[in-house]
Amino acid sequence: MVISLLRQGPLSNAELLASVRIQRGVLTKQGFYAALRKLKKEEIVVVYKKITALNASWIERMQRLVETMRDSYVGSDQARITDLADRESVSYVFLNIRHLDVFWGHAQNLLISAAPKGAALLAYDPHYWFYIARKETEQELLKQVVSSGRQFLMTVGGNTKLDRSIKADFKTDMQQYHINRAFERNTYYVTVIGDFILEVYLDASVARTVEDIYALGSVDAETKLVDLLTRRSRNRLRISRNYARAEQIRTRLSKHFYIKNEA
Repeated sequence: MVISLLRQGPLSNAELLASVRIQRGVLTKQGFYAALRKLKKEEIVVVYKKITALNASWIERMQRLVETMRDSYVGSDQARITDLADRESVSYVFLNIRHLDVFWGHAQNLLISAAPKGAALLAYDPHYWFYIARKETEQELLKQVVSSGRQFLMTVGGNTKLDRSIKADFKTDMQQYHINRAFERNTYYVTVIGDFILEVYLDASVARTVEDIYALGSVDAETKLVDLLTRRSRNRLRISRNYARAEQIRTRLSKHFYIKNEA
């Protein structure tokens, strides 16, 4: 938490403690300073005149580490689902939603790096419930899409209060959100970028529970959706490369959005 708060620049120890307390709740000064001492000993932060900052040397080490990981994963033959030829596909099965979502985001990032520059990402969810259950993770994925110069265009099939509640977060040209029932099955989620297609077939019992939560719109909806992430279930992710079919899905989903000219 301290590292995350310092990512925008140094903070006084008083400001840092107050910010940590806002996020964490009850926290003693002793606990806070014990954490600072540990970070300082590991040369992650430097503390001078009651000001704490990230250690520049540590930042450089982390940058080199991340670059190495990126080369190992994005550039490796094992990870290159981008090598699929037209009309080829690969499928994966996951026994809970959390594992599915983690790999889904990983695969999406790989495909973004391979898609034509400026190509928009179009997605359809019966309900964009991952944005509620895993909001920070989803927002980070959206940032990665936008920072790559691509639009994120989400269509959802539901029109409940919960579906409408997140619409305000998508009010720029780069992030747009539209409600329209594009596909009938409440188990089917699809994302298209370039000529790649990611299709998720959610466990039917999980999909029914999601529908019930959205229909009720209860105040504890977020808690119930988070609980679904670890429920044992059978979910399939299919990644394919199919220019003609990708174009069909893109045409179906794009009609309600403003799409910038691709570079």
